[in-house]
Amino acid sequence: MYVISLCWSIFFKGDVLRVLVVMNPGAGQGVHLPFFLRRMLKLPQKEDLSAGELRERIDRGLRGQGVQPEFEGTQYPGHATVLARQAAAEGFDAVVAVGGDGTVNEVVNGLAGTETALGIIPAGTANLFAAELGIPSDIQAACAVVGQDVRKIIDLGFIDGRYFTMMAGIGFDAHVVRLVDRRLKGQWGAFSYLIVALRELVRYSFPRIEAITDTGESLFGYYAFVQNACSYGSGFEASPGSRLDDGLFEVIVFPRRRFFTVIQYLLSARKESFDVVTRSIRKLELRTPHDIQIDGDFFSQGPAVIELRARSLHVLTARL
Repeated sequence: MYVISLCWSIFFKGDVLRVLVVMNPGAGQGVHLPFFLRRMLKLPQKEDLSAGELRERIDRGLRGQGVQPEFEGTQYPGHATVLARQAAAEGFDAVVAVGGDGTVNEVVNGLAGTETALGIIPAGTANLFAAELGIPSDIQAACAVVGQDVRKIIDLGFIDGRYFTMMAGIGFDAHVVRLVDRRLKGQWGAFSYLIVALRELVRYSFPRIEAITDTGESLFGYYAFVQNACSYGSGFEASPGSRLDDGLFEVIVFPRRRFFTVIQYLLSARKESFDVVTRSIRKLELRTPHDIQIDGDFFSQGPAVIELRARSLHVLTARL
């Protein structure tokens, strides 16, 4: 059956796709959370596979789709960016990131502005960007998305030389992300952020954020999200109207210090009932020295300029 499938892909679907698969060596080993936590955070249940087993499964799945994969493992932080940039220069059709959102972000930073597409096989804790693109958590089904070679061009965020796909957080959430260490994240995954957030609520001073939009409007508050996509995090939706290809950010600013109001807002289907400031923008200048996180990873401290780079990335997607 494999030979028949491969021949069909070659002779009836066109040329074989040349794909580089970039694997985080920790991918597939997962975080063992209790069922109720995975359900609360809307995390799919994943198989506990070794790196070797995961690679074999992906190799078989891609070749069954008529894809010609080459594999590289990351060896240090930022290595996925180097590998993706080299693959784009060598004319690969796509680079497939195998891992979590951190691995995906590194690959994005190697592919932005090129014709080489990003593919994703989810193997991290949450894989929020994969979900935004409609990519299933099942390995075989994700390989099928790569093989179908359905592409769209999306916008990216850009800050101090680094691209991001979904969102930037300014203030308390970025402070929490900075404090979540690898050991805690390895044990509790996405739930580790809630553990640290509850601890830091009594320590953090909540200094006021000051920012200015590309229209010259000044914004003030105590939490701010810059959304390029709907999702904020696992189980949370911040900006239902945001689209990856609409040429705009949505900035959401909370004018009061109440942390649980932010949680209520993220969980609520009635966003309009909350006292928040929202603006559609293309650039935001942060004037204050707050922590900044992008796509769930700590990035830097302000002041900084966050800007939209329209139509910067080709992606393989199951959702046009």
